[in-house]
Amino acid sequence: MQSGPAHVKQDAFNTYVRPQVEYASSVWNPSTARNIKAVEKINRGGARFVKGDYSKRSSPTQMLKSMKWNTLQDRRKVNNLCQIHKVSHDKFNVNFDHILQPFASNTRSHHRAYQNNFQPRVEAYKNSFFPRIVPDWNRLPPDLADTKEPKNFRKDVTAHLKLH
Repeated sequence: MQSGPAHVKQDAFNTYVRPQVEYASSVWNPSTARNIKAVEKINRGGARFVKGDYSKRSSPTQMLKSMKWNTLQDRRKVNNLCQIHKVSHDKFNVNFDHILQPFASNTRSHHRAYQNNFQPRVEAYKNSFFPRIVPDWNRLPPDLADTKEPKNFRKDVTAHLKLH
């Protein structure tokens, strides 16, 4: 595998490594700089593996850009926004009304699924799924948040965030 073509190594990384790192990421999403760096190190190592360039003078960041790979943190953000999109459009067979509180008034700057921000006092809760993602969700333009189909939402939110 080490000496194989780049596209085969990229497929191997995307098939065997990335799913392991992204599994249940909406639950365990790292919040400290140290943990984010540790997880991103896996992606950067994958870029070096695919490019076959382990030189200390080479930039994994440039490798990631040349391959049009997003950071794992950006991928988690898109995945989390997709999850809250599904929640707000009733794509889960679970009632989240006791957790999410829609914003009381409707203004031009808010979309119909705008949620009240959480005010957590405990650090562990502050970094949990809903308190962490609701502010990002509320910053989305109304037409994007109101997209009906999850597949279209993923494509549109990725473009909105200017990711690959």
